[in-house]
Amino acid sequence: MTRYLTLAAACLLAACATISEAPVNDATLTLQPQQTLALGETISLRYERAIDSRCPSNARCIWAGSIIYHFTLIGKTASEPFMLDIDRPTFDTKALKGVRIVLATTDPPPVRMTHQEPPPHPVTVSITNI
Repeated sequence: MTRYLTLAAACLLAACATISEAPVNDATLTLQPQQTLALGETISLRYERAIDSRCPSNARCIWAGSIIYHFTLIGKTASEPFMLDIDRPTFDTKALKGVRIVLATTDPPPVRMTHQEPPPHPVTVSITNI
């Protein structure tokens, strides 16, 4: 009898372990540099900065360059920095298994002129539970 009760209890615990609440709310967000937005009760996403190494419009370059967007996923006990760009538009978090962040920005900011700082620009990302 106790064997069956133990088996039943193990099955109940296993079922509870597989049914969990989504750690983040699915959303598409547009963030400004240095902006932090909540993704759930204890999780937030911070858009740190964009590094724009594209060739200035009034220069000749041997490499076209790219824009790399830097983020930090902030949880209750840890944070996880990551980057997104056109070549690597998807990030699957290690800290929050099952959460995917995808670069959704389609229009990059205008190319700057030589000796100009690139202007700060927003970025759009999609957050989903996978």
